[in-house]
Formats: sequence, C-alpha cells, structure tokens
Amino acid sequence: LKSSTQNRFRCLTFLCNMLKGVPSVLALAALIGAIDTADGTRLLAQEIQLHSSSPATRSDEGYVWHVEIMPDDVCASATRDPRLCGEDRKLKARRGSPRLLNSDFIAMARDSPGDAVLAGTINGWSALTNVRLMSATCKSGRYLWKYNEAAPPSQLSFESLVENLFEDASYDWECPKPLKSLRVRVALPPWSAVGWSQASPGFAWWYMSQDSHPRVIFGEDMLSQVSEGRAVRAHLFTHRYAKEKIHASFFSDVKKWAEKVRDKLTWHSAVLLEWDHGRFMTVVELAFLNGIGGYSGKSNWYDDKDSTSGTDLYRA
Repeated sequence: LKSSTQNRFRCLTFLCNMLKGVPSVLALAALIGAIDTADGTRLLAQEIQLHSSSPATRSDEGYVWHVEIMPDDVCASATRDPRLCGEDRKLKARRGSPRLLNSDFIAMARDSPGDAVLAGTINGWSALTNVRLMSATCKSGRYLWKYNEAAPPSQLSFESLVENLFEDASYDWECPKPLKSLRVRVALPPWSAVGWSQASPGFAWWYMSQDSHPRVIFGEDMLSQVSEGRAVRAHLFTHRYAKEKIHASFFSDVKKWAEKVRDKLTWHSAVLLEWDHGRFMTVVELAFLNGIGGYSGKSNWYDDKDSTSGTDLYRA
C-alpha cells in the first residue's frame, strides 16, 4: 500500500464502493488481507507487499527493528534530554524508535537462551520480546559485530561480546568521539512479517471504544470477535489538519503554529461506516504500518484527544 495521496484515494474509493451493503465480516476481511473469496480462493496477508516508514524492515527472520543503546548515565545529569528521559530520570518507555540503557542490554544478553537471542522486553514494547541480535554499529556503515559473519556465540561469549561493545567502539578510530550511543538491529520471529501476533496474522487493528471495557483487537481476531452487526452505508470523506494563523509576539516564548504550503496541500481520506444497529459508527482509514493518528494514542475521532491524563485508546 503506497503512501501517495493518489493511491490512498484510489484504495479508499474502491473500499467505499465495495463496502456498500455488504456484511461487516467482509468489510473487515478486506482490510486485513485474509478472506475467502466467492470461488473458494483464500487471499493471504503474505501475498500483499507492505511498505512503511516505521523503523522496521523485512528480513528472513521477520521484521527487523533498530534499537539505540544509551549510556547508563544518559538520564542522570541535570542537562538530560527531556525527549529521551522522564521526570523519574529513566528512559521514556514505548518510543517509536526503541531505546535501551547499556546495563539493561547487557542483562538481556546475560539471560540469553542462546543463538544471540536477547531475553526480555525492549523499551516496554511487549511485541519486542526475545529478539535476536543481528548487528551492532557505532555509526552508519561501521559494524562492530554481525550475526551472519560470526560463529554462533555461546552464552558466556555472547554476554562478554555485548558487555564490551562500548569499549570496542572507543578503540575504533572510525567511531565518533565522544560516543553518544550504539545502534543495534534485532530480528523478530518469521511470523512477524505478516502480523503482530503469531496467533492472529494481519496488519489491521480495531479500537472497540463502545465496549463496556474499551479494548483493541487486531488481525484475524477482528473476524472472530466481531458482532452480528452489518455495515449498511459507507461514506468517503476527506479532510486536512488546518492550523490557526497566529503571529507570535517578539516577547512570547510560546510556540506558535502557522500554516505552511505543505499543510494546505496535504489531505487525509477515511471511510465512515454506519451499522444497522445504530448504536455507533466506525471510522476506517489507512495508515503507515504500526502507526496511529497521533503520538500517545491521540485520535481525532475521540473527545479525550487532548486530555492531560492520557487517552482511553493509549490505555487500552
């Protein structure tokens, strides 16, 4: 699914025409790329080529993520970066580009079950658990270690390898000085190439905000957990994120947003589904892989988008 505006519009127009008057099961199946067609052919998610701007790429091992390894004192100083560190002087969890303290990185190697697998969860992301270390670099193109060019490490040698990466980089004349961080590539299992869970393939998710306990379901579970409702109407709408034109005062330190040419030319399309039960409606939209409308679970379609206590979507 290409991200160009023209292709998005074509996809959504096709989806809108297809959804008119069809059962909700087909509407959802069309999104996750795993449906039984009229002639009995099963369309699998594996047959769809997906592209995204997320910090992940394809590999034979599944999805590969880049993780930044930070020195242990990165959040200790008074000049710590608020973009990286919270008020508790710890790395912020669940970042779009995952980060780990070096001591946590070493501990994961120490508990490795073998074959360069890092035991535990990375940066609070439960999906990034027990991943394989594929490489480590101190800058773009300067490798300190590669999985496919080294003998399978024993548990002891793997722990020692990870523990000495920062020291090895300090002696490498091509690595930057001072060294602020290392970058490692980690691979998920092969099933991650077609979904967020081995048990529920498919890169689509649904926030069930009207349930007694709001929750998020994803992949093929969307088919098995859907209610008996039918989609009776589908409306294609297009909007843009308009910004208020404010002239900042010379004496003001408040950040002001003003419309730019790009803002005026960028439009977003979505499909609004009406259900026969009439209790609620559903917005369907395309997005970059692993993405949502905004950071920290902010969505334009819910009243708590700007809540200072966080959104229900983020908590779900």
